[in-house]
Amino acid sequence: MAAVTNTVTKYIHGGIDAVTEFKRNINSDNTRRKVDGRAEARLIELACGSVLEGHSRWTLRLLEEESRVILEAPAGREAVRNA
Repeated sequence: MAAVTNTVTKYIHGGIDAVTEFKRNINSDNTRRKVDGRAEARLIELACGSVLEGHSRWTLRLLEEESRVILEAPAGREAVRNA
């Protein structure tokens, strides 16, 4: 109920712009992402493609190694996993 009350109060005092405004912390996940949309698309393309010779499937470690080759900024295993 408090969320509804806060939203109505924001709307009364600031209009629709105050309600739809997102206040993000500079330390939020979106500002610290190492893999942007294009890099994520490249990783998905790589993961959906054929596997390297001698392997039966893609692993995070293989994707991390290949991402160092295909991406401008290398991403760690956790960034690859999140993508």
